[in-house]
Amino acid sequence: MYLTTVRHPALLKATAAALRTTDPVPRSTWDKHRQASHMPGTEWLVVQLCLELSHDFSALSASDEGASMHPCDDTYCGPFPESEPEVKAVANFLRKHRKHIRAYLSFHAYAQMLLYPYSYKYATIPNFSCVESAAYKAVNALRSVYGVRYRYGPASRTLYVSSGSSMDWAYKNGIPYAFAFELRDTGHFGFLLPETLIKPTCTETMLAVKNITMHLLKKCP
Repeated sequence: MYLTTVRHPALLKATAAALRTTDPVPRSTWDKHRQASHMPGTEWLVVQLCLELSHDFSALSASDEGASMHPCDDTYCGPFPESEPEVKAVANFLRKHRKHIRAYLSFHAYAQMLLYPYSYKYATIPNFSCVESAAYKAVNALRSVYGVRYRYGPASRTLYVSSGSSMDWAYKNGIPYAFAFELRDTGHFGFLLPETLIKPTCTETMLAVKNITMHLLKKCP
């Protein structure tokens, strides 16, 4: 098992500053990365450019939905695929080890969902049956701990269409099973989950991960 965390240092600093304001849900708590970048076709430097790291894993064509090429949009995917060092580091690691990796799991906040490919299109993956069974067992195991209910299904249908996700990237690059957890809660606390709920969230999520692992090892080729 390989475990890695992806931190947004500039975003953490900006969030801490924003939380000292009177805004109850500061814009800086959005799940976006802050990076300086040149606006294409101009001589201007965008000092506080925000992009969504989870849209930065693959090329974006004019027909793709769920991501934007415009820096001011919430779903800005960056000037080119893997433009950010955090994304590049994860992608390079997966390329190096993908022959030995059977499943890829990513963890985000928030929505209480367990998602699997595809997120960039409305289509069924070839190994849908096995993946859906694993997700079903995982969310039921998770609910057995504290009664927290998760929805599960293909990301494009369960959440929304989203291009450039690490989950889709991993699946399309040879890792046969890919999942994305959207952890607690469903919006009351949002990204600012209280400290008292962090350990319970970890406990129930680890049981879900264990069930996914056991199901894939026993039931899936």
